[in-house]
Amino acid sequence: MNRLLLLLLVISCAFSVPLQSQQDNRSSLFGGFKADNQAQVSIAQPVSLPADHAPHQGYQIEWWYLTLLLENDAGEPFNYQFTLFKFARPELASNWGQGIVWMGHSSLHTQAQHYFDEKFAQQGTGIASFSTTPVAFYIDNWQWQSKQQAALFPAELNTTSGPAALTLNLTADKPFVKHGQQGVSFKTGDGRYRSYYYSQPFINASGQITLDGITHQVSGMG
Repeated sequence: MNRLLLLLLVISCAFSVPLQSQQDNRSSLFGGFKADNQAQVSIAQPVSLPADHAPHQGYQIEWWYLTLLLENDAGEPFNYQFTLFKFARPELASNWGQGIVWMGHSSLHTQAQHYFDEKFAQQGTGIASFSTTPVAFYIDNWQWQSKQQAALFPAELNTTSGPAALTLNLTADKPFVKHGQQGVSFKTGDGRYRSYYYSQPFINASGQITLDGITHQVSGMG
């Protein structure tokens, strides 16, 4: 096998086809992958930005994730994590979807409690998709919306996490870090398993989190 996955790190819902349970959905998405000779992780094709911010055809799995350490005006912590997964599952393609499944995870931690949400949707149903100019991702009512052509930042992120609603403005002016060899990260000594992997450090975040009827103005970094 020449490649395991395509991994994009940028910080650091229901299926249209009925499945038996949320746990079954998750297990079926992460299991049963097969090598596809049409899509390879190769040093000959290193990470190229900004083009590689957007999803790709042919890779079995891609993901984008964000972690933020936030505080409100009183200094109370609101730590946040947001992840989007994109799975190529052509066996699910039908009139109800394109065989591309999106999974979103949103997790908020306060001093008192942990809140989280998960969403699943097939691309082609109008519930989950992306655009490239500008870069935008959405799944149900969650959306990452960039404000410049072909760039990830600046951006606005609108999500929920349990009863909490979040609107965050994200900016970054430092260069992206390409891990491994120009973004090709080897997972085994023989190089058989590898992924694309890059990150954006020093993200500035500000915005508001509404929880239990109270709106907190928050700021921090990722």
